[in-house]
Amino acid sequence: MEEQPLKPQTGLAAFEPGQSRVSVGPYARREIRFLQYWKHHKTTFKVYGITIGAKPCSAELVNAALRKATDHLRKNPTRHQQYWVGFISIHTGRGENQIIIDRWINENELLHQIFISSEKTPTRFRKPPCDHNSVCIWELYLQGFERNAWLGCVLQSKRRWPARLRHYLDQRLNARV
Repeated sequence: MEEQPLKPQTGLAAFEPGQSRVSVGPYARREIRFLQYWKHHKTTFKVYGITIGAKPCSAELVNAALRKATDHLRKNPTRHQQYWVGFISIHTGRGENQIIIDRWINENELLHQIFISSEKTPTRFRKPPCDHNSVCIWELYLQGFERNAWLGCVLQSKRRWPARLRHYLDQRLNARV
């Protein structure tokens, strides 16, 4: 039987370049700000807010996100080797809010969990559908910063072990990107 080439059914691949029906607005910079350290049992997290404009994440949203993180971490321990450090991003987006819980595991991996809430019910976080766009360009920027901090402060460091983790936790991002 002769193999038939796959033909796209929907999406961008179905259109010729220059004829896309996808709307792309102008790039708008967002604030990424370190908010606080947060401890859950033995794990210390750096908590960040990502916002449109200069307005910070509301205290209500931050508190709801940390309640959800507490609930999730309590119910979902990991079997992986842990370093007891990580970071959480709380992102106020257009239409939805998102929290991403990242824990460093297995030397060089992030255990990555995502929850979303709507603008109308910002404190009611839930698991996203399976086709959710899990990471945007601003979250990637933060993850890139944290990756570089982990690499430089922990994996490539000549410091003794506890000092490596303290040095990693001292690296905090505050930027408009």
